[in-house]
Amino acid sequence: MKKQNYPYVPDFLVRYKMRNDEKISKIDSPVLIIHSPDDEVIVYENGQKLFEQANEPKKFLEISGGHNDGMFYANEKNFEEIIEFLNTAI
Repeated sequence: MKKQNYPYVPDFLVRYKMRNDEKISKIDSPVLIIHSPDDEVIVYENGQKLFEQANEPKKFLEISGGHNDGMFYANEKNFEEIIEFLNTAI
């Protein structure tokens, strides 16, 4: 993300490297990824790639809205899908 959003920032200034792509395949519990194509911080394709790398059971929920306001665009169908995932994940 740093390279995509802040290519001018030198690598040595980034203290924490969040390599979710290296960690997601090690998760053995159900995974729910919620992402919006309108996200202006995390590229939508990154969320899709992360989902592809996750183990089953997994679910990808596409929502609307930007990175920080997607919750305001949530609708009843989104909540139903989240509840369904949680019920099957227990």
